[in-house]
This record gives sequence, C-alpha cells and structure tokens, in this order.
Amino acid sequence: MALTMIETTSNFESCAICGRSDWVIAYRGPVRDGTFGALRENAVVARCCGCGVERLAEEFCTPASFYETDEYRSKLQQELDSASHFLMHDELQIHTLKTIWPTNLREKTIADIGCAAGSLLDHLRGYTRN
Repeated sequence: MALTMIETTSNFESCAICGRSDWVIAYRGPVRDGTFGALRENAVVARCCGCGVERLAEEFCTPASFYETDEYRSKLQQELDSASHFLMHDELQIHTLKTIWPTNLREKTIADIGCAAGSLLDHLRGYTRN
C-alpha cells in the first residue's frame, strides 16, 4: 500500500468556524469565476484539519463589495432583486436536495455560503436546526 503525501499550508488564517490554524490543500486547479465557462486558473482550496470546512485561498476571492454591485449581477446574467433570483433558482433546488439525499439533516446546522438570496435555505427551513 503506497503512502500519499498530504500537502499542508500555513497561508490561511485561523478557521472562522472552529479556530484551528492547520490546513491541508484539498484542491489546486481552475475554479469558476462568475458564469459557467469563466475560470480562475491555478486556484487553491484548503481544508481545515479541525472541522473539515473548505475555503478558497483569499487571493482568488472576489472582494465582498463587488457582490453588491450591478456589475456582478451583470457578469452572472442575473437581476439584482431577490424576486427574480427566486423565480430562476427555486426550481433548481431539487437537484441540490437530490444530491444531499439520503443524508439526515434533522437537528443539523446548515451554512450555505454564497447562497445569494437563500433559496436552498428557504427549502430547508423548519427541517434543520437553523
């Protein structure tokens, strides 16, 4: 049986969820930048050794303020208002729910990072703890 080297990194701040500061590289390669087809090459995603959450390295992240602009929604070919978002995304949640199935989410806490208007969380409300 061959041993696999695990690549660690110290380029990440302490985990916002569990506070640990040890991370392993989970992925290196292209990530989607906005609409499908637009890529950021050579991105790095690391996994927290404490809670297992994964995050994109900060240098590949879009500044938070950009998400509140018309330019961002235009890049995604979407409207700024949540009603338009729900019209487009509510019916797509069945695919996410099928992916999650049969994992039991009762009494679990769910974080939907990058959830836009929160369509998935709307569908899970009352089923999960939060």
